[in-house]
Amino acid sequence: MYVPLFASIAAKLSSAEAYAPRLIALDEAFAGVDDANIEEMFGILKSFNLDYILTSQALGCDYPSISDISICELISDHASKTIGVKRHRWNGTELINLDGE
Repeated sequence: MYVPLFASIAAKLSSAEAYAPRLIALDEAFAGVDDANIEEMFGILKSFNLDYILTSQALGCDYPSISDISICELISDHASKTIGVKRHRWNGTELINLDGE
């Protein structure tokens, strides 16, 4: 299901101006998909040269096909009724906490 979607988006974006972003937004895109297929989907996104924003219930993007990605984890504090953000970066080999904790 994802391959035709990604291919059609890449085809549509190929006619855009060179300065236009090649961006796709995916909400819970890989929920219920096993790790091997998730790895393949990230590889396909990379092969089509698509940038992406995605939401996920699980933190982690340590797949070999991802050489660099920013991760923002939303943290809910029920006592103060606030939501905070923890920032991470996967550099292709390790997950780095950007908040200095």
